[in-house]
Amino acid sequence: MTTAARAKPPIIILKLDDVSQQNNALLPNFLRMTKLLEARRIKGSYGLICNVKWPGAQPLSDSKEEYYQWVKQLQAAGNVEFWFHGWDHAAHEENGEPHCEFHHRTYEDQKDRFDRSQKIAYEKLGFHFKTFGPGGARSRYESMDANTLRVLAEDPHIHVVFYPKPLDEPARQLAAKGKTVLTRVPNVNLERTTGLADFNFFLEGYNQNPAAHYFVLQGHPNPWTDAHFTEVEKILDFLLAQNAVFLTPSEFAAKQNP
Repeated sequence: MTTAARAKPPIIILKLDDVSQQNNALLPNFLRMTKLLEARRIKGSYGLICNVKWPGAQPLSDSKEEYYQWVKQLQAAGNVEFWFHGWDHAAHEENGEPHCEFHHRTYEDQKDRFDRSQKIAYEKLGFHFKTFGPGGARSRYESMDANTLRVLAEDPHIHVVFYPKPLDEPARQLAAKGKTVLTRVPNVNLERTTGLADFNFFLEGYNQNPAAHYFVLQGHPNPWTDAHFTEVEKILDFLLAQNAVFLTPSEFAAKQNP
């Protein structure tokens, strides 16, 4: 497949979801992903869940010191930014219908989830989250709502928002309040669907969007097999050959709003 010509190399923000401690150990695929990034000298970002309820998972408030040190060291080195991916990432029901964590909850409930998470992150990791991205895979509904946007506008630590769809009026209003809103190009991604990394899918979407200034490339490393990691490596090596610039979300925001 011929690669479309671009006026200049794109900026790439790698959005890798669902970090927690599992079975009192570090997640092996995130360790593998970290080595992959380090070998290529590129940057990425990891979405951390603070109170995940998955079987065998440990909350951030009660994880092992090894986990805290791993997060602290990566964050301090500057090549990986840990961002807020939710208090528990859990779906909830209203009138028998499922909704994502940050959809169809009151302002007070959502603010409490942000506040508790920021407090625990600072206590255990020594930093507040600067970037937020909602979970959305568990529901056919929106992943955030007006109450989420209000909380985001008020949170003094959050400066960047992974917005899960193209720019719309609520996103513009959030940007007007000083937040950097990182939107998505739906068909340009590490994965064809959640957990299934696919180079050809990425390349087709990439070639269809030669004017895009940046791409947020989402992935879920936990279920990746060796074959999926091979696909991810092909994507990263292709982008390096394109002279793409890899930035963390906060670095991107700083360049847009110096």
